[in-house]
Amino acid sequence: MSETLKRLGINLEYFPREMENEAVEQLTSLRMEHILQGENLKFNWNNLLQRPELIELNTEKEVPYLKYVKRNSQFQQELVFDGEEDQEWIYAQTSLYIFSQKSLFRKNIIAVLKQKHFDYLRLLFAILNMVAYCIFDYHFRVDGHYPNINRVSVGIEILCNIFFGFEMALQIIAQGLLLEKGTYLRNGWNFVNFIAFLTGWSILYDNSSKQEFLKFCRATRLLRCGRVIYDIPVLRNQMNAFVGSFPKLGAIIIPLLFVMFFYAIVGLHVFQGITEYRCRETPQPDFKKQEWVAAEIDNLCGNWKCPEGTYCGSPAEYGIPRDWNEGKTETFNFGYARFDDIFYSILVILTYLNVTGWSGTVFFYWKAVSTYLTGFFFVTLIFLLAYVLSNLLLATFYESFMVQSSIKQNKKAKQEEEQLENEIQKKRQQQMVERLAVMGETQIIGSKSRLQTKVSMYFNQEELQNTEEREKGAYKRSQRISVQISKSIYFIMFNCLFIALDTIALCMDYHGIPYDDWKSLQIIDFICMIYFFLELCINVWGKGFKLYLKKHINLFDTLVIMSQIALCFYCFIQRQPIIVNTDINIQLWKSIKILKILKLLYSAKIFHTISVLIRCLVETCIRIRFMIYLFLTLGLIISIFGRELFGQKIKFIGEGDAMYDPKGESPKINYDTLGSALTAAFNIFYNEEWHVSMFEYTKVEQISSLMFYIIAILLGQVFFVRLLMAVFLNEFCQCLNRVDQQLKPFHQNKQVQDLFMTISQIFKKKPIKSQGLDNSDKKENNKLIDSQSPKQQEQDEQIGFPVKKQSLLQKFNSAEQNPENIFQKIKQDDNENMIFEQRNQIQSPENENEKFNSEQEKSPPIVFDQKDVTKSMRLKIERTSLQSKLLPIVDSFIMKAFVFLLNIGTAIRVALENPLEDPHSYQSSIMEILFIILTTLYAIITLIGILARGFYSGDDSFIKHNPVNLLLFLISVFEIITLIFSIDHPLASLVNSLRLVQFIQVASEFNSDIRYAIVSLINSFRKMIQLVLFCFFVLLAYGLFPMKLLKGQLYYCTALDESITMEKIENKFDCFDYGGCWVNQILNYDNIFSSVLLLFVTTTTENWLPLLKYTWSANGIDQQPKEYNNLWWSAYYQIYFFIGFVLMLNMFIGLIVNTYDESKLKASNLHLLDDTQREFFLIKRQIYLMKPLVKGYEPANQLRLFFFKIIKNKIFKQASILVIIFNIFILCLYYHRQDKNFRDALDIINIICVVIFGYEILLRFIARGFESYFKDFSNTTDLVLYWFCIANLIIRNDETVDFQARKYLQGIGVAYQLLRGYRIIKRFNPIEKLFQSIFSVIPSAFAMLIIMFIFVYIYTSLGMDMFAYLRPQSDGVNGFDMHFKKFTSGMFTLIKVASAEQWWNVLINCVKTKRPDFHCIEINTYEEFLQYGYNGCGTGYAYIYYIFFHLVFSLMLLNVFIASVLGAYAEHVKSAESAISKYQLNDVIRLWSSYDRKGVGFIDYKFFWKLSSEIAIIFGVNQSDLLDQNNKKNFLKVLNIPIFENTADNKLCYKFHDVIQSLTKISVTLKYGVSNLEPTDPEIIEKLEKQLHKHDYGKISFRTTPFSSGDMSSIIWIQKKVRMLRKRLKGEKIGEIGDLNKVIKENK
Repeated sequence: MSETLKRLGINLEYFPREMENEAVEQLTSLRMEHILQGENLKFNWNNLLQRPELIELNTEKEVPYLKYVKRNSQFQQELVFDGEEDQEWIYAQTSLYIFSQKSLFRKNIIAVLKQKHFDYLRLLFAILNMVAYCIFDYHFRVDGHYPNINRVSVGIEILCNIFFGFEMALQIIAQGLLLEKGTYLRNGWNFVNFIAFLTGWSILYDNSSKQEFLKFCRATRLLRCGRVIYDIPVLRNQMNAFVGSFPKLGAIIIPLLFVMFFYAIVGLHVFQGITEYRCRETPQPDFKKQEWVAAEIDNLCGNWKCPEGTYCGSPAEYGIPRDWNEGKTETFNFGYARFDDIFYSILVILTYLNVTGWSGTVFFYWKAVSTYLTGFFFVTLIFLLAYVLSNLLLATFYESFMVQSSIKQNKKAKQEEEQLENEIQKKRQQQMVERLAVMGETQIIGSKSRLQTKVSMYFNQEELQNTEEREKGAYKRSQRISVQISKSIYFIMFNCLFIALDTIALCMDYHGIPYDDWKSLQIIDFICMIYFFLELCINVWGKGFKLYLKKHINLFDTLVIMSQIALCFYCFIQRQPIIVNTDINIQLWKSIKILKILKLLYSAKIFHTISVLIRCLVETCIRIRFMIYLFLTLGLIISIFGRELFGQKIKFIGEGDAMYDPKGESPKINYDTLGSALTAAFNIFYNEEWHVSMFEYTKVEQISSLMFYIIAILLGQVFFVRLLMAVFLNEFCQCLNRVDQQLKPFHQNKQVQDLFMTISQIFKKKPIKSQGLDNSDKKENNKLIDSQSPKQQEQDEQIGFPVKKQSLLQKFNSAEQNPENIFQKIKQDDNENMIFEQRNQIQSPENENEKFNSEQEKSPPIVFDQKDVTKSMRLKIERTSLQSKLLPIVDSFIMKAFVFLLNIGTAIRVALENPLEDPHSYQSSIMEILFIILTTLYAIITLIGILARGFYSGDDSFIKHNPVNLLLFLISVFEIITLIFSIDHPLASLVNSLRLVQFIQVASEFNSDIRYAIVSLINSFRKMIQLVLFCFFVLLAYGLFPMKLLKGQLYYCTALDESITMEKIENKFDCFDYGGCWVNQILNYDNIFSSVLLLFVTTTTENWLPLLKYTWSANGIDQQPKEYNNLWWSAYYQIYFFIGFVLMLNMFIGLIVNTYDESKLKASNLHLLDDTQREFFLIKRQIYLMKPLVKGYEPANQLRLFFFKIIKNKIFKQASILVIIFNIFILCLYYHRQDKNFRDALDIINIICVVIFGYEILLRFIARGFESYFKDFSNTTDLVLYWFCIANLIIRNDETVDFQARKYLQGIGVAYQLLRGYRIIKRFNPIEKLFQSIFSVIPSAFAMLIIMFIFVYIYTSLGMDMFAYLRPQSDGVNGFDMHFKKFTSGMFTLIKVASAEQWWNVLINCVKTKRPDFHCIEINTYEEFLQYGYNGCGTGYAYIYYIFFHLVFSLMLLNVFIASVLGAYAEHVKSAESAISKYQLNDVIRLWSSYDRKGVGFIDYKFFWKLSSEIAIIFGVNQSDLLDQNNKKNFLKVLNIPIFENTADNKLCYKFHDVIQSLTKISVTLKYGVSNLEPTDPEIIEKLEKQLHKHDYGKISFRTTPFSSGDMSSIIWIQKKVRMLRKRLKGEKIGEIGDLNKVIKENK
């Protein structure tokens, strides 16, 4: 072993035999990274340490590492210290002051505790204790009957408690109790166990007792469930990692709380007391009874007018006590969705963190307050909380896996890595030469036998086997034939065809299918099953059972086929028909064959992306399986806690009533049984209607319900689910890159060309000539294929090539005479063998494109002569004349601004155009004129663009310049056609609204974030289509099972008389007898497409429990549904929702995130740089985005100077902060129905605080002056909002002012007072840094918000044309909250659909047509609308409308939004963790302002000498290096900063960005020893320079000089000499000539 390896502490070990069999041969490249990771992946130390079976760390220092210990044939991961494997705890010196460290009794106890059998026993009791919790029956709380199962449960708990008490005593004796370090109670897990032991004895008391302390103890004892996690090392490590991630969330939690608190206070003042405004039965309250009866209308009033005969009012206005039963319904969130005080306000805001039931609250409040104010308040809240901050939590977890600084990597470590690689390569080469000598001696002589040599990774073993079988028996011959058949392309094609045929046969079943058709499908299905069995036999016979099942996909496929064989055997034993069997369970079992479609997608090359996705999904799930185990365990623990707190505690008797009564009904989400409790617990993880359950249980357990759900939702959904998503995204993205490089892509264009060539050769009757091989090559390759062993063929199949390379032994023998050239010989032979070259040198399409592009770049450019002309729209246009004149016009800013104004006009026209407007009205005439004008202008602009660039020919033609131009051209053509023939064409408004896409085109030229988003959408579109196809097949496979079982079973009886109860209806005929209507659910399982649609809706919606209710209530065909009839469907939905929500949706996010990062790098040309250069360029870009601070001078006026000193005084600043804090505290003290005197006192204090704010503004204005004060935009905003605040204080209690106007001013005024709190944050630098995370992602989020807004804008226009005439319905498009009558209401309806909150209700309303229980009329024109009113029917096109909306918005745009947030946050963290952080740059700005107080961006060269030293010290350069004058001179020469001359005063100066950039570069070089910070290619430099935003120095002009910073010492010496000469000319004595010469020599 070399000295380098010894010094690094690394010993090479041999591969185990089983790992050698799985290793991929890498003979042409002998680098270490292929051993550790496989091809195309970067070698680094982290990857080396992740393979502990390859290395050992022999360090003197105790280094903790992950070591695998084999226990019970399973590998468990635990932390072990090298050299201390016999010691697991740090024990106290003396335990309990009795047992010393040398005590024999204590040593024996330690030995017992370390026994693995004791660990198993402890785990057994932990599981047994959890089983006792699960079997406990809480029904005794209702009927008082205590069942025997509870006695068994209590007995098990007592037994477990005794054992854990005994175990705890042993642990205390072994470790000590509390005082010393490492004792028992100082461990968090042990402390929880100790509390659970003490409270566990509470089970001996009466379980029906209602004492709060006993209830608390019984709930606390359930902490024992954590022992299951603790005693399983895998789960314990995952849990510790989860808890350890909490400190990382501090950067997000504090801004999150600030935003929540801000909205809570604003909501408190805007919506306070609004929930009492109800429609009343009388105009005035009954003062005698002190009540004002509300009508049975579940709406607030004010903005919404009460029906005739009712009156809007609030009892609080008359001093009448509040009736708390008015709002205790689900519509009013049981009275908890109110802003009556600060605590309820925070509770309402908390529910918005996960977009839970938000639209109901919005609709609830905007009926009383202004629609626009309420919508703006809640939509911005949703945007910040649910989309920005919530995704920042995800980004916080995600960036911890991704972000690292490249410059900060130690250069010495890199050299050691290179040395290690060289040592390993030399060692491997030496071993290979030795093995070649041995192989040459042991070669086998035989003309027909060929030996295949497999060399292990470390060449310690090899296998020699015959490549052709010598035996001529029938068995070997048949096995070889089976291999040839299985490798045949025709056999593979038949496999795919039969899988597709069987899938079609299974999916063509539907409700009401004719028996003959169904029988034919069963026969086809049986034929396919027979073929699948034959396929299995052929593959197993040829490859061997063990080798065939080695691949997971083959094992899965075999299990599917064997299940069908078992079914046939069962039918034969039971004497049931095998082929045509009507038994539903048999049909369900036959449907398992649908899973074979996964093998088709896994293996078919045409589905390359889908195959990559399947592999990545499986590999990712395997990698995060421990997180999934913990996810399931936490769900079980939450369900156990929920059963103890709420099991059988609530029964509904009537609407809004709850009491202990066995005749009542439990809530739809309850904890009465273990199954329902598990459903309720996982609904919390899935964010599914948990707030409804929380509000329901607050009726009986208010505090317990609130605490339980808030803790569960924060730990479970907010934190753990996002951590799971982050781990999934990290693993999935890494796997995506790795697998995509390993799999050979399918070249569709080449395959199509080959197909056409084959067809043409057939028609020409000529032999088809292979493109790659001649006939002799084919024969030789066929021989090679025949000679392969099944094992080697299996390895070839995994790579994707059915051919085998020539025997390696022959190559080794041929190179025996010259073993040094063995690698060159192998490479040369590989190049000669074309097929093997393809197998080992897989080249991705991206690499091919790059190669093609590089060849094009190297080719000489095409030079056009001035007389050359191009055909453009059949016109010959000279390039040098007309195009040269038009191109500047087309690309000018004025043209872009003009197009932008036209787009604004189009947007206004689209919003104002309404199908409910009379087409003959004045407004409609204006819209037509505007359409004609806009169409004409657009046509002219399009024509100019075509004339300027040419239509298609040329790389910069109109079509190729931007893909959007083709769409705009087609739109212009269509608009001209409609202008000529009919403006009122139904498609005219849709096509015209598509014109708004040009908004994005124009905006992308000014905003890079929009450009990156568009590029990533385009680049990911193809992969996204295949991912959608993959998800469709998953839904197809999953939806087939309920379709087989539930087709035709979701019909129900409706439209019954109120006197008829549903208990009397048992089937369809009873429904008809009682005059009802037998109708079907719109979302059902009657056919495969309906089933897939229902599952798609379930995946993309919130509040899918009603869909689950329809499913579990199914009772048979023509039978009335019965609630809770088949509760096992709940498990089906829970499993599916995990697949759809956690896996499939996150696959979309992962794919978009991966594509977004790649697109952003390529669009910004950062992919041309290495990691170090990329990081420095980001630092450089930050520098150019910086602006010098303005640090004003003290005013000359004495009065202003006095005020200036006041505002700069430290006491004044502290007093301002105290006033802001006190004002915020006063705003929190307001609440509904508070004492008038107390409210008046708060108003007075609030007014005083506002007056103080005004006094502060006045002082700052006087001190700074008009120009300086308004130069800061924040001061302007502060002054404007202050006047709104004053207006609010004046009219807030004035009843004569309009109610809506008061609410607007109140919201603005309170928001202003709260925003002043940000001044406090700016005073504390650590807290301000936390808020930078929000500010860093807002630009990217806002850019994506523009794209999303335009998409919703276009879709709203289409929705108004389709659904404006719909008949209002109570549960969806109701005519007030959600409808398409107005543009704004239609847009808000789509915003709700985009948030996925019960959007299926809107879909149902829009597709509902005439039925027995729903009467409507087909309305298509305005005249029909005038005749029938709002009674229009829905349309089937609504399916396409909403599904496409969700595919584009929810799965693409929203995921790009998430990707932009993740990317922006990663850049923010990189900038904070880079070699020169942005916080250091902020310090530099503040330092610069000391020399450039006006912030003009340049300083006098005299100040630079001192400034450069101070900045370098900030960047970490050693101060002692700069004290020496010679070092300082050399330092300035290296900087080489150009010196400019200010033309205003002829002074030499340095520019701001030149100084900062040069100092940054040299500081990074000195500190980290990295020199290659910038690229050397001029073309790359030019591309990157375009992205830097150069600072505008305004009216100041500079003149370049030949000097730089290296000339400073000479300049200073020359100027000093000139001054001395000037003084001499004036007659001043300056000294002797010798003295002057001495000075000159010293300066030289």
